[in-house]
Amino acid sequence: MNAEKQAVLFEQMPAGQTIPFGKYKDQPVEILLTDPDYVTWLRATMGEKLKNQYPLVLNYIVAHYGEPSRTPDHNALQNRFLKREFQIQFALAVTPGMANWVRLEGLDLNALFENEFAKREADAVKFAQNQYSAFPSMANKIKAAVDEARARIQKNKTAWRERGRLAIYTGTPHDGVLENPVKVSGLRFEESGADVVYRVDHSWSLVAKSKHSGGQDDVVAGCREVVGITVQIKPVLGDDYPAVLRAMKAVKTKFLLVRDYTGIGATWGEVKQVFALDAIRAVLLEEVERVHVPESFNRIQLPRF
Repeated sequence: MNAEKQAVLFEQMPAGQTIPFGKYKDQPVEILLTDPDYVTWLRATMGEKLKNQYPLVLNYIVAHYGEPSRTPDHNALQNRFLKREFQIQFALAVTPGMANWVRLEGLDLNALFENEFAKREADAVKFAQNQYSAFPSMANKIKAAVDEARARIQKNKTAWRERGRLAIYTGTPHDGVLENPVKVSGLRFEESGADVVYRVDHSWSLVAKSKHSGGQDDVVAGCREVVGITVQIKPVLGDDYPAVLRAMKAVKTKFLLVRDYTGIGATWGEVKQVFALDAIRAVLLEEVERVHVPESFNRIQLPRF
């Protein structure tokens, strides 16, 4: 369906028109934009009834959500996301900063430990100084508080060195090797108006762990990175791309995967810029297939102390 026909359909359902049936009976048709799951259900269970009895409602749905695209080509593209390699490739294509996530190999863990306790000492000293900063005449108390703070932090640091051990928590390593340090989870199809939904994350913690059963673990350093992926799939995208943009905005889908772009009114680069205005990243399948997945995303050797 071209953009001109989409505009005509939109005009056939004036703003303020109410829905004559179902869950939102007698409520403004605009409420359908807040419930993409209900719209998906309507299309699946009432397709013919919408077409024959409620064409204006169907037109409104098509104008804002686009035509159903459940074709063999669409399904084939969707099923590419069943494989972890493609999931990671797509995530890297739309969020290039992910390539710098895994930096565990080569880390100086003892240096991290030393830096953390240096920071803790500086914070403790600053707190001690601020206690008496309004009373210059109490210089002796300030010095005593600072000395006590430094001694306390050094004592804690020494205690961890003597009674504890440093450990990295980021999964279950085998002989120091961790498989798939970047995790993919929550894969779902046809969720909240999106064709594909999943999450990619990577996290690790450097922990000073007590050897005593009742001892308290202390996180020294670490990081957590998470990206949520929501994808709209279009095997072929042409000059009707404004309708696709409108549909994606309605369901708040953030990424568009296109196999072939056939439009002549705008270049693919211009189309990407248009979608980017609404913080939507559009990519071609060939761009995704060219993405190299770093080996560290699949397997890393954990650093030793």
